This record gives sequence, C-alpha cells and structure tokens, in this order.
Amino acid sequence: MKGETEPRVYTPPLRELTPDTSLGYALAAFARDVLEEPLLPWQEWLAIHALELDEAGGFRFQTVLTLVGRQNGKTTFARILSDFFLAILGVKVVLGTAQNVDTANETWEGSVADFETNPVLKPEAVRTLRGAGNRILELTDNRRYKVAAANRKGGRGLSCDLILMDEPFVGLDPKASFTLKEFMRQMCGRGTAIFFSTHVLDVAEKLCNRVVIIKQGRIIAEG
Repeated sequence: MKGETEPRVYTPPLRELTPDTSLGYALAAFARDVLEEPLLPWQEWLAIHALELDEAGGFRFQTVLTLVGRQNGKTTFARILSDFFLAILGVKVVLGTAQNVDTANETWEGSVADFETNPVLKPEAVRTLRGAGNRILELTDNRRYKVAAANRKGGRGLSCDLILMDEPFVGLDPKASFTLKEFMRQMCGRGTAIFFSTHVLDVAEKLCNRVVIIKQGRIIAEG
C-alpha cells in the first residue's frame, strides 16, 4: 500500500502559500538545515498548511485535525514542532504529556538530545532536570519544555504556549478522561495551542471546535 502526500480532504488555504504566508516553510527549513532531519513529504505538506498565517500575521487555525496511520512519524513531527516553537518562535513553555508519561518522555528526550548535541541549538541549553516524575529542559530566556502527567495536577501553575499530547486518552478511566478533557478546554481558553494525536473519533468530535464527517473521501456533514 502506498500513501499520498496530499490528503483527499482538507481545508484549502485562503491565499497562495509561500514563505510569507506560512511558517511551515520555516519549519521545514529548520528541520533540514538545523536538525539535518528533512521532513517527510506528508509532514512538510502538513506544516505548510497547518501553520498558515492570517492577514494579521497570526496563525489562521486554532485547531488542526490530522489523521495519520501508525508508525508514520507523528511523534517525530511533534518533536520537531516543539524544537521549532522553542528555538525559532521563542515560546516560553512547551508542555508534553500522554496517557503514559514514558510516552511523553520519549518525545521530550528527543528534544533534549537535539538541544544538547546540535551545535546550533546547544548554546541555548541551560540545564536538564531528570527528577522523580519531573522532566524539564531549561533554555535561555526562561524557556522551558516540561513533561507532566495527564491529570489535573500535571500543568498546575503553568501558562503554556504549546502542549504536546501523544494519544493521551488511551488507558485512562472515565474519571481521568473527564479531568483531562476539562484541562484541555481550560488551556485552550487561555490561548494555548494543543497538538495531540488520537485514533478515537469521539474524542476529536467532543474537543474540536469544528467537526467534519467524511465518508469515502468526501465531506458529508460539518458544523
């Protein structure tokens, strides 16, 4: 089976996508020239379309729903995205979490390796904390990448720019799932961007601001 770079259904851009109208080109250049890890074709397409800018220079999309098969580079894309947000966009806090903290740690460890070994990123690294239940990458200018448990206490006291969640609801009981969903809604209400992967359409339906139902590659309902 061979996949396609361009999805069958997607939201078309408002204008021609160029380096001036999408930060996806900068993300792709960062991955290629700084990390020396070129994006896969689907990753580059997603970056260019998901990071489209509006007329005011801000991100056009508040929510991006992407369906990608397993073992095709979602975690790698999340790591590169977090590196880009920290190193290039200069966000203050990136928070990573998952249903199992070990899963979030894997993405975090990848970013730590990037900042500790890459000659371009290394000068920005201040220190790395690996305590019991505590993983924090500290960079210059008080920037941080922190790993937290997927529960009510996980992000307490933090004001984040980007939260990374890798299938956060797998293995959670109903009470824990409810708590996590409320946490996500609260963070979105504060203007935080949440990048999370899920194979459960019910979760995407309840958490996304816009719902699209697709049948045989065609949109049959949306709202």
